[in-house]
Amino acid sequence: MKPVPLRTDEAPSKGFPAHGLVAYSGRGRCLYCEATGPFNAELVQVMARDMLGLFAQMAEGGPWVHLARFHVSALASPETLAQFSAFLADLNARGQVPEASAYVLPSEVEGAYLMARHFQRCFEAAGLVFAAFETDDAARQWLASRHPELPLG
Repeated sequence: MKPVPLRTDEAPSKGFPAHGLVAYSGRGRCLYCEATGPFNAELVQVMARDMLGLFAQMAEGGPWVHLARFHVSALASPETLAQFSAFLADLNARGQVPEASAYVLPSEVEGAYLMARHFQRCFEAAGLVFAAFETDDAARQWLASRHPELPLG
């Protein structure tokens, strides 16, 4: 898949503005994400509305993995996490989910330790494979060890 940059701040906001930024790009069989928080439920709504095509495109190409790196803050409200969990469950029902997702939550990111557990619960509730790491290298090694056949780009 050729790189397809897609950012949540490029989507028109309807009603209350989305807080946070999620930027996706695909390289090889890995969907990379740069996420800058804190996040609100409106951001998840933008993702659900405008990112489905990207997830479908990744799934059409065969197995893939997801690597997200967080910046500034990882904080999200319980409402936001509930929306995110529902979004993941919808992707799973559509068959548009990665083989595994790795989040990079460096210790300097606000709420990194706390939110890693919450993100884990969201992925588990949707029946998806997930792990959180403090470094890019650890996340990439984990993904590569689980799926050595997939080029990570």
